[in-house]
Amino acid sequence: MKFTIHQRYITLAQVLILPLAITFSSCKKLIEIPANPNDKVSTPRVFSDSLNVLGALTGIYATFGTGGFGGSINTGYTSIYTSLASDELVALNPDEFNTNAIQVTSGTVSQIWRSAYAGIYQCNAFIEGLAASNSVSASFRQQVTGEVLTARSLYYFHLVNQFGDVPIITGTDFKVNALEKRMPADSVYGFILKDLTSAAGMLKVQYPSPGRMRPNLHVVRALLAKVYLYRGAWQQAADLSGQIIQSGTYELVEPSKTFLDGSKEALWQMPSLSTFAGIVDAMSLVPWSNTIAPNYYLSSYLTDAFEANDLRKQAWLSLNNVVSGTTTTPYYYPGKYKKTDVYATPLEGYMFFRLSEQYLINAEALAKLNQLDAARLSLNKVRNRAGLLNTTAVSQEEVLAAIEKERFTELFAEQGNRWYDLKRIGKITSVLGARKTGFTATDALFPIPLNEINTNINMTQNPGY
Repeated sequence: MKFTIHQRYITLAQVLILPLAITFSSCKKLIEIPANPNDKVSTPRVFSDSLNVLGALTGIYATFGTGGFGGSINTGYTSIYTSLASDELVALNPDEFNTNAIQVTSGTVSQIWRSAYAGIYQCNAFIEGLAASNSVSASFRQQVTGEVLTARSLYYFHLVNQFGDVPIITGTDFKVNALEKRMPADSVYGFILKDLTSAAGMLKVQYPSPGRMRPNLHVVRALLAKVYLYRGAWQQAADLSGQIIQSGTYELVEPSKTFLDGSKEALWQMPSLSTFAGIVDAMSLVPWSNTIAPNYYLSSYLTDAFEANDLRKQAWLSLNNVVSGTTTTPYYYPGKYKKTDVYATPLEGYMFFRLSEQYLINAEALAKLNQLDAARLSLNKVRNRAGLLNTTAVSQEEVLAAIEKERFTELFAEQGNRWYDLKRIGKITSVLGARKTGFTATDALFPIPLNEINTNINMTQNPGY
């Protein structure tokens, strides 16, 4: 990863504390602790006691960018740009992601990449700094380390799914990091599994703070289940998702309440940490007026995928009818998050993992194991919550097709799920090739930013760019 000259000399304390400037001025904080001066905190002091460590941890979560504009690879960048690249969103104006003609000089691709490695660096700095401190208890050290390993795993999960082979950065030495080469995707997944396995041994089922804003053991299991599903480890995916479902901690709620702050469906949900703006997805997707066309609207492929009387279509699809002369054009756009005002009630929370996804992971893994009755049971939980009847799928092929369709309507414009799904099940070229002009197999990966190629002699480009 590359940094400017002044960034090379940034202190560990600055890396961990600077993101708190906005967080501490917000009325909604992850952790209630006193703020330290942003530019006068020594590294030892950051890890001098549990309160300061929690401040550094809050800085890591603040970097996710759950509120305001843009976000990070863990939030808005992924939800919006992978949706444009797939068959979920259509851009009102020409867009390189929507046409799958992304340039290596793309500023957006560069922002996605940099947001990931800046977040990873912050996690690495936290782990290193905490390891060198003897000022906190062993149990507290274990808890916060498990949280940061989970956060780092999420960064790498999105990186490997968007860029393929990527550098695995584990330290804070800029000279070393700047020349790291890309590692095979299999190695990246192996690293993610190692981090998550460690985190699973550190976290408890109880959440470490009020609400579900910081990860617990079930959050680790959720990401593990997802990784195992992507890797074709069906039994592990079924077992882990099953543990979450059977825990009794979470429950499916009606679609209109799913994304509200404090949702009982949420495994990991974080409020907007912006002082002025709502959830990052809403800031980019909700038009400023109900009489204009949204910048990004839902494709007919998605809207047509909803069955009649599907409660999700009513709750999660917002509609602007735009009048031009005697013509009225309906534009549906994502309405999972609706509030652009951070203080508007009922409050919303950014969803990283929720129970319905675990039901669908469970259903798919069981179907792959040919346990079709159990697979249909999990699938029907999601369908019934949406007001739909049980699936009519019978054979394994039919059940898997039904799950694929259900993931499309349940998880649209959310954490890159559709884009990732089409790739992992081997359908991205056939589906998008039929639905989008000029789509080719090499479009399944984003390009490595040109600046990364130019400043790292060991960096290579993805095919097709």
